[in-house]
Amino acid sequence: MPADVELGAAMAAAAEIRPEPVERRLETLWAAQRERMLPVYSVLLRDLAGKGELREASPGAFVLARPVSGGERRRLAAYFAWSRVRATTRWAKHVVTFEGWLDYILRKAERHTGQPIVLSPRERRLPLVFLWPRLVRYLRQKDR
Repeated sequence: MPADVELGAAMAAAAEIRPEPVERRLETLWAAQRERMLPVYSVLLRDLAGKGELREASPGAFVLARPVSGGERRRLAAYFAWSRVRATTRWAKHVVTFEGWLDYILRKAERHTGQPIVLSPRERRLPLVFLWPRLVRYLRQKDR
């Protein structure tokens, strides 16, 4: 993946709450969408260079034309923090509206970790009460 595309994708992906590590997510997305992304990003990056937002550091590699201000950094940090809050609050809606949500989440977690996850009868009966320790351990270990 070109370095400039990788940096932009890494910034966006780091703000997402997903079970798989950021690096694997980016590699998978790039492999699946490379043929479509290259022409689109080529046009986009050249257009931004034409408007003075970027400059071409070397053929096909772009950098920002000016340093990012502290205000811009704070604004983007606030934007991504609010986006993360919105995404997290949607989980509660899925739990209430999606029949079979627990099995769906388990399948997704198993697929991304490559490890089987077996719940105890207690965890299966009251997942919103008893799965918190597992969730905390999982989130701590997921990007290692």
